[in-house]
Amino acid sequence: MVQQYKITFVEKLADKFKKAKHFIIAEYQGLNVEQISQLRKKLYEVNSEFKVIKNRMAKLAYKKLSLDFNDDWFKGPIGMVMCQKDDFVKTVNIIYKFSKDNEKLKIKVAFIENKVFNLEEIKVLANLPSREELIAKLLYLFNSPVSRFVYVLKNIVSKPVLVLKAIESKKAK
Repeated sequence: MVQQYKITFVEKLADKFKKAKHFIIAEYQGLNVEQISQLRKKLYEVNSEFKVIKNRMAKLAYKKLSLDFNDDWFKGPIGMVMCQKDDFVKTVNIIYKFSKDNEKLKIKVAFIENKVFNLEEIKVLANLPSREELIAKLLYLFNSPVSRFVYVLKNIVSKPVLVLKAIESKKAK
C-alpha cells in the first residue's frame, strides 16, 4: 500500500514542475556536499533551485505532466534544476559551466516550455548571451542611427562656422 505522504509529495512535485516551466535533469553522482552547496548558491541568485529527488518519485511526478518520457533520464542519482523565471538562459549557463568544471555533474536533458532539449542543444543555449545583454545590444542598435544623424547635423552646422573662422583668421593676418 502506498503511503499518503508519498502521494502528496508526488503531487507537490508535479505542481512544482508545472510552475517551473523550465527544468533540467542532471546526474550528480560523485559531487560532495560543498560542491552541491556552491551550485545551489549560484542557482539561487537567478531564482532557480537544485533539488535531489528520488528517481521513482520524479518519474511519477513527471508522468503526470504528460510529456515525452525516457527511462534513461531517471537512472542514477538525479537532481533537478527548476527555473521559476522566464530567463532560462542564465540557469543553463550556470549549470553548463558547473558541469564543465565538475565532470561528475552530467546534464541529461532539459525541458523548456514542454519541449525536450538534449545535451547538444543545451550547449547552444549556454552560449547565448543573457536577456539583459540582448536588450542592451538591441538598444544600442536603435540608438546608433539616431546618434549618427545627430553627428551629421552637428557637422552641417559646424562646417560653415569653421569656414568663417578660417576666413576671419586669414584676414586678420
